[in-house]
Amino acid sequence: MSVVRKTGQHRTSPRITRRGLLQGTLIAGAAATAPSSLTRVRASDVQAYGDADLDALHAPSPYGDPEHHVFMHGVASGDPLPNSVILWTRVTPTPDAVPGSGAGPDVQLRWEVAEDPEFTTVARAGTVTASAMNDHTVHVDPFGLRPGTVYHYRFTALDGAHAGRTSRVGRTRTAPADDADVDTLRLAVCSCANFEAGYFSAYSDIARRAYAGEIDVVVHMGDYLYEYASGEYAGKYGVVRPHVPTWEIRTLADYRSRHGHYRRDVELQLAHAAAPWVVTWDDHEIAN
Repeated sequence: MSVVRKTGQHRTSPRITRRGLLQGTLIAGAAATAPSSLTRVRASDVQAYGDADLDALHAPSPYGDPEHHVFMHGVASGDPLPNSVILWTRVTPTPDAVPGSGAGPDVQLRWEVAEDPEFTTVARAGTVTASAMNDHTVHVDPFGLRPGTVYHYRFTALDGAHAGRTSRVGRTRTAPADDADVDTLRLAVCSCANFEAGYFSAYSDIARRAYAGEIDVVVHMGDYLYEYASGEYAGKYGVVRPHVPTWEIRTLADYRSRHGHYRRDVELQLAHAAAPWVVTWDDHEIAN
């Protein structure tokens, strides 16, 4: 994991229990019909991310598009604070640099955070190294952002065979200021995503609703992935699509491979690119 932050700045947050998070979710859900300044979306956001654009992201898939295959696992953001939000991506610099392999050269990336999807107003920018030691993943923590604000972000490869290639543009939002009077916080709550049991169409719906201003943050309550061997815990229709690797995951390389396989799912990529996520774990992140 690569983390970039300014010297002397640290992420601090109150301790949140699973019960407390669920209670907060119910309270937020009960207030979902109230007006809120937090959920206002600029006309440019809706125009930039209409249904036609979302449909276009399905075909060709990001990892089949030669303009994006170096970023075949998409982009993501999460754990928003009033002045920051963590940004994530993974690069695939060479064909053998698959998740968990430890193969492939390091790659320098430029990251940018802007107030508009065209990046005419860049708020923060910097560079970070995607190394084989960290499975070519990066986490960037850009401080100095404005609270309760929609931002857009992207990554660009600076060296190697894919220099100049740019990731998909992600959309995120910072948390409200600590003293803000917030009427409503709209959450999409999900859990228990068994890759073998079916397709993740709900994630695509989350993306559409986030771009429409109906969702502020996605809360994943655990079982983001399943650790079983292929066929061991499929749904009622059997194995719809097999796990990778096919055996029960146990090692760090196994987990990186399984996570990478999940992140190749287009619906999941759409949801990660549309809104910040707050994620906790359940049993299947380790073992049932």
